[in-house]
Amino acid sequence: REIRLYNCSFSSRPYKGDGCTAGYIWQNLFYTFVHETGHVYAWRNEAVYYYFPKDPPVGVKGESFLPTYTFESNTSEDFAETIAVYVIRRAVPNFSSVNIINMNTDFPKHYQFAKDKIFNGFDGF
Repeated sequence: REIRLYNCSFSSRPYKGDGCTAGYIWQNLFYTFVHETGHVYAWRNEAVYYYFPKDPPVGVKGESFLPTYTFESNTSEDFAETIAVYVIRRAVPNFSSVNIINMNTDFPKHYQFAKDKIFNGFDGF
């Protein structure tokens, strides 16, 4: 499997040095690392991943996929994206043209799942 670094706007075309600042490149690397780590977490913690698509209060069923991931809409990508958004939301509050700093109010089921099931109540990022 391949991991690609995408350009500043997080569009579907790979980064080719098209004027991105170092800050944007590091934000992109940070996001990509955390997102892909979310997939590893799911594979290593199947019991947690199992509950993700279930009905609340244990899962996020009934809430749409997070709009920050634009490639595929499926449970696996939404799970990884939930971890990524939870971690980076304060460092990169307007990610992929979506205001994610308010994850707790805009995507409360995803936020609560990440906080309770993945980060054991930690919300200090």
